[in-house]
Amino acid sequence: MSIKYTTILKAWYQLTIDKLTKSSENRAYLLKGSIGTFALQGASILLGFVSTWIFAKLLGVEQYGVYTYLLSWLAVLGTLAAMGTETYMVKTTAALRTAKQNGLLKGAGIFSILVVVGVSMLIILFTWFVLHHWHKLWFYNPNSLMANLQNRYLLVIILWSLPFIALARVLEGMLRGAKFVISSQLPEMLVKPILLLILIAITYFLNSRSLDITGTIILQIISVVLVAIAYFALFLKKFPADLILAKPQYEPAIWTKGMFSFLSVSILSIINVRADLLLLGSLANAADVGIYNIAARLADIPKTILIAANLVMAPMVAEMYAKQDMQRLQKLLTLSVRLITISGIPIVLAYTFFGHPILSIWGTAFEQGYFALVCLGMAQLFNLAMGSVGMVLMMSGHERWVSSGLALGTGVNILLNILLIPAYGLNGAAIASFATTVVWNVFLAGVVLNKLKIDPTILGVLSKARK
Repeated sequence: MSIKYTTILKAWYQLTIDKLTKSSENRAYLLKGSIGTFALQGASILLGFVSTWIFAKLLGVEQYGVYTYLLSWLAVLGTLAAMGTETYMVKTTAALRTAKQNGLLKGAGIFSILVVVGVSMLIILFTWFVLHHWHKLWFYNPNSLMANLQNRYLLVIILWSLPFIALARVLEGMLRGAKFVISSQLPEMLVKPILLLILIAITYFLNSRSLDITGTIILQIISVVLVAIAYFALFLKKFPADLILAKPQYEPAIWTKGMFSFLSVSILSIINVRADLLLLGSLANAADVGIYNIAARLADIPKTILIAANLVMAPMVAEMYAKQDMQRLQKLLTLSVRLITISGIPIVLAYTFFGHPILSIWGTAFEQGYFALVCLGMAQLFNLAMGSVGMVLMMSGHERWVSSGLALGTGVNILLNILLIPAYGLNGAAIASFATTVVWNVFLAGVVLNKLKIDPTILGVLSKARK
């Protein structure tokens, strides 16, 4: 039976790939982008876990928790500073390049950069003002991590990397929109973690084999600046000279409206991802934040499969929808969700049976995150099975529904975290994240079915098989 099953599985997999590639005029792009993206994802995950292991060992579980808490705030505020350009510029670049509107494309890039840098500076000033008066605010909690003066000081320092983060997001979006999928991910996913490891090694040996939390924050800032420079160099290399030399044309009203439509989605997405860590830092303790972060990062590994697929498919989905080629779009989504979900199952099973020894790699204290690891892993498996619901809606001009779904999920996430963390700590945060994943995925899948008349989930595959 096992031999037959293996043979059938291999044949089915090859048939799936053949159907997808032969039916698409984007075959070379899809294969190259998919292979390159998955390779980058794998390398980035490996390097990321190496750096987290080093930080956890050097800082200890509590200081590592503080470090994670500060980076979570940076991620949220960095997304706000980017103003949705990382997604909006994908769509804009693809459309303007197709129309050969180099002047407008250059103008859109310049306008986006000016906006995000300006917004970044405003966020830094506003955050400094709020932190300076933190103890006077009505929601002040003397037990939260932000009640510590040093932590507030470190947050202000790391926020000076915001303009560079926002600049990198704009250039990343333009590279993705031009179908330079691998190049658009290279600086953030490969260059940054390698640079960070090199900087850690240099600082560790020059600083008497020690590294404190202030040093880690400074190293993060340096790596962010270097990544922004790398993105700019790639932009100059990949885009043609006629674009670089073109006279910029501007449509600020249209672009501003477009940015805001994607901004709401970006903000709600990052809050959904980081709400558990931020509320743990406010309602629990630093150790819980550090342990939960390792569990969450491990549980996110299956999700990287979906992210990689979305990065490759986004321009194709936008193109197919613009041509109203819904049959090809359905085929693309159906085959992708099948492969993505099956790829994620072994990872979640490994967490279920070997979660304790996996977590112990970072230290025995991190084994307390076993329940959170399994719970979050199951949530991500459900996420894979629901398909690329958010990306499909955004690439088809239905950003408003994505915002609504994320708003619903964010509300559920925050409410459940507030209710469950005081009683159950990091396990309560994991349960809240699981429930949130289910709620917003079901909502968005329903919208795709209703608005586009296509089924992005694995259930569509099963229904086809029954027919």
